[in-house]
Amino acid sequence: MRVVAHLRAGVPEHVQVTRNPVSILIVGVHRAPSSESGGSLPVASRTEQAGGSWARAQQHGSTGAIIAAGLCRQDRNLRAYPRRQRGFTLLEVIVVVAILAILATVVTLNVADAPGQARQARAKQDVQTLVNALNLYKLDNFAFPSTEQGLESLVQRPAGQPEAANWKNGGYLQGNAVIKDPWNRPYLYLNPGRRSDIDVYTLGADGRPGGEGENADIGNWVE
Repeated sequence: MRVVAHLRAGVPEHVQVTRNPVSILIVGVHRAPSSESGGSLPVASRTEQAGGSWARAQQHGSTGAIIAAGLCRQDRNLRAYPRRQRGFTLLEVIVVVAILAILATVVTLNVADAPGQARQARAKQDVQTLVNALNLYKLDNFAFPSTEQGLESLVQRPAGQPEAANWKNGGYLQGNAVIKDPWNRPYLYLNPGRRSDIDVYTLGADGRPGGEGENADIGNWVE
């Protein structure tokens, strides 16, 4: 801190101070008449602070003295005392590792199930495609093909009964081929069906009736 003091009697009513990025301490002193020497005594003071520039100070009174003192430059960048960081305890580390292991297991199971779920979704879509084609076949020929005529009736004019008198040239399936299930087996067809008017279905991954998950039967019936 730098302190500059300047005393002078009989100064004018105001003082102009040039710019300087420091803080200013202005002490104004009024003089009161002394009973002995007619002098003056300091009776009051005032301070004014301006950050970043010098201030204009004015001291009123018939006579006065301005004492400029306490000029100090303030450090704009305050010291930051870093907090003492606490490390992880062994228990916290064990808990975090356990949570990560559980999450990894769940993700692995979901990824492992994804191919099976995709095959089941495709089988459902295929069944719906076949049912739509059979409905178009019935609109043209007034009846569904028999179990014996089978799904081949959708790509090739069937023989036997019921007769397909209005069978559409080009068939009823895109590509003029009967699609297979995701496990590369033909879809099964029954007319009349056991679970609906007609049954179009696959026996799932194991090729056997019943089952769960990817082995479950998938058909056009309502569960």
